[in-house]
Amino acid sequence: MYEITVPFVPTAPGFKKEEALEAAKKICAKRVLLAIGVPSRDNTELFKKLAETIAYFKAGGFLTGVWYWAFMVDFNDFTPIKGNRGESKANYCPLDLGLLDFAAGLVKQIAAMGPEMILYDDDFRFGHIDSGFGCVCDRHRRLIAQKMGVDESGLPDGIFEAAFTGEPGPLRRAVMRSWGESMENFARRMRDAADEVDPNVRIGICSCMSVWDTDGTDTFTLAKLLAGNTRPYVRLIGAPYWAAMKAWGNRLQDVIELERMEISWNGIDAEIVSEGDTFPRPRYKVPASYLDIFDTALRFGGGFSGIQKYAFDYTGSLSYETGYAALPDNGYIDGITEGCESVGVRVYEAMKKIGGAALREDIDTVPDLFFSYASKALSANGIPTVYKGAGCAGIAFGENAKYLPKEAFLKPLVLDITAARLLTEKGHDVGVTDFGGAIKPKYQHYLKQDEYVPAYDLGSEAPFCRGVTLRPECEILAEYVCDEGAYPAVFGYKNFIVLTASATPRSELSSADAAFRLPETVWRNYCLPRILKDRIPDLPVSAVGHPDLYIQAKRGQNKLAVGIWNCHADAIDGLELTVHGEYREVCGVRCGAVKTENGITVDRIPAFSYCFVEAFL
Repeated sequence: MYEITVPFVPTAPGFKKEEALEAAKKICAKRVLLAIGVPSRDNTELFKKLAETIAYFKAGGFLTGVWYWAFMVDFNDFTPIKGNRGESKANYCPLDLGLLDFAAGLVKQIAAMGPEMILYDDDFRFGHIDSGFGCVCDRHRRLIAQKMGVDESGLPDGIFEAAFTGEPGPLRRAVMRSWGESMENFARRMRDAADEVDPNVRIGICSCMSVWDTDGTDTFTLAKLLAGNTRPYVRLIGAPYWAAMKAWGNRLQDVIELERMEISWNGIDAEIVSEGDTFPRPRYKVPASYLDIFDTALRFGGGFSGIQKYAFDYTGSLSYETGYAALPDNGYIDGITEGCESVGVRVYEAMKKIGGAALREDIDTVPDLFFSYASKALSANGIPTVYKGAGCAGIAFGENAKYLPKEAFLKPLVLDITAARLLTEKGHDVGVTDFGGAIKPKYQHYLKQDEYVPAYDLGSEAPFCRGVTLRPECEILAEYVCDEGAYPAVFGYKNFIVLTASATPRSELSSADAAFRLPETVWRNYCLPRILKDRIPDLPVSAVGHPDLYIQAKRGQNKLAVGIWNCHADAIDGLELTVHGEYREVCGVRCGAVKTENGITVDRIPAFSYCFVEAFL
């Protein structure tokens, strides 16, 4: 059952509980979250109103939760988190016993009001905040020293630089474990506090980027600790508003893929919902179509219990912004995907990478290893992906090459140059005899298509590309054209398809590039997806030549189900889908679709819209 959880802010000037209840009913929400924001020292008046509002929504038939910040408070009595950029001005360290006591007291007071759930917001983290990432406050330094078996004076002054540059070692393990243990201890303490009042009250968590690896623990571990004997609740990270802001370089399809990646890491029985956040609202900032595409794509992909759908404005009345709430019901998608499993190219993304990574000099980008550049290369170009099993082919960039299973090498495997180097160091022959040095290309020349694509952004102050030397058996598919000559840009060798750019945020080419992300030019062009389509013969479906055309595919016993999302500002007329296999008939949902000699033609997909195609055996 795919269910909607909707937040309201009971302290907002435009909030009226009677109107909110009716609005929640209208969008068929099952749960209401009452967002109370940053806790204060004195919450007497707030909690009086909160108790009344909880009772009102419960009487109206809703599961009712209370949602607020974990490590943020609006007074500074506690120890600030001290990251690699200094002290936070708003986030406090969970090793501070005063913060633990204060937070446990809040849990007890709220649990006594009888909510179904308490939900911690995504400040339950050390990374991606004003202080950078991690914490080396005095309390954490003592814990790190204890784990290292040394006196605190024996720790290096530049603890971040010592732990997070070069090869991994005991210091990095001790630092990350100190962070993870402090977050886990906070979770246990809050669970104990709730159990003192009502063991049936759930405590859930909103994930964030660093709470998968950098923070020394992971979201699902924390969710289990917070849940106690109840079912864990997890809201994943990655939202439609990211695309509107291009946050961390992510486009709409990238955010969808991030959440599919995260849910693939799950190994517990939990209620897992997506982050349908439209911050800062209204549609002047984030279009409703972004939320619609996000929701329908993740529902099609499967595995989610529902969506945490930010359908209403946080400050205005419920009639101020109606576009998000007016989105159509998408329950019909369950019928399209029933009995089907996702098929496509396997994106190999390990959840834990930082602990074993050889890291470069600029530590600011350590948390960026969370983002998947491999999925970006496919999702922008009409190539479907999967995150479990071997897929019809595989793709692994950067550190992920260290964690490839044996079956990954039995099918076509797409690598960036960092992954190729790591595999070579492990004894694999990927076709490179010399990895060369950094180059500064002006163009990418795709040989078969005889197309030149600008590449000046790949070789400015932060070169991402290597001038490699290849075995004679390699087939060069594209070249980097430099002032001094041409070097292979994309080549095929055995089952490998190798990009000679480093797609990881911190390339090994030079320390200067560590703060840069790989320019999208590498994959946002019309040529690379055609190469991938030609070199991966078993692609279940594909459609190249359309920017930001996002496709998912699912196969059942007698059919192929295809979801198609146009995440671009241009409409697509006469979309030609190349389909692997023979199908006797096709049916379009939200589109016209006809079977053709080479596949399927879809009549029209408007900008920022979507459709589905069912092809029957």
